[in-house]
Amino acid sequence: MKKAILLICFGNRNIDKYINRIKENLLKDFDDIEVFYSFVSKYFIFKYGFSILDTLNHIYEKGITEVIAQPLFTVDGKEFEKAKTILLENKDKFKSIRLGKPLLSSSEDIENIKNFIENNSKTNTLYICHGTEKETNQMYKQIFENIKDDIYFANLESNPYLEDTLIKIKNNNITEIDLKCFLLFKGKHIEKDILGEDEKSIKNRILKENISLNLDDSCLLDYDYIINMFKNHIKNSIKL
Repeated sequence: MKKAILLICFGNRNIDKYINRIKENLLKDFDDIEVFYSFVSKYFIFKYGFSILDTLNHIYEKGITEVIAQPLFTVDGKEFEKAKTILLENKDKFKSIRLGKPLLSSSEDIENIKNFIENNSKTNTLYICHGTEKETNQMYKQIFENIKDDIYFANLESNPYLEDTLIKIKNNNITEIDLKCFLLFKGKHIEKDILGEDEKSIKNRILKENISLNLDDSCLLDYDYIINMFKNHIKNSIKL
């Protein structure tokens, strides 16, 4: 009997591209599986469907009895807890439901992502993260405050904001910097909030400070290294 791997994300209009990349990678290590995906965002569920509940019901109707759910989240926040609650409410439909952890869930994850960043960065690099609630936001600080001095970070939705980090960059007399995105998917945040043409975009706010930019529109799931980190979380998933 096939097992299902259910990939859960907030929502993204380019989801098929990333699911296909992940699926291709997973099929190298997992036998007799079928890969599904679902959203937690009400907006994306309304627009495209694919709620966790609907996808679980579809898996059940196909006669699949074992499910490994892997949230494609960076940290353990409210969306992860929302997904976990729905999975728990439906676990009696299946022989087993297992749950993998978000990308940054352990000291090993922190070290792995630090290695990824350092190997993927040249001199003077600024990473833009999403940022989240106070408790889990510490994960970002653990990574970037214990890394090479010429690698900086700022958050879109929590401290440190861009203005805070720009003070450090300017104090170090940096006039050119690589701008990278520490976001799992390429969507609105990267295309508009970070690299967009609006004067409020991260790109244009930096350029106003007379700092030259080398732009990189890649997201984390463009890298096999990150997909392999999620694959390890699937392998180490915990039964609910």
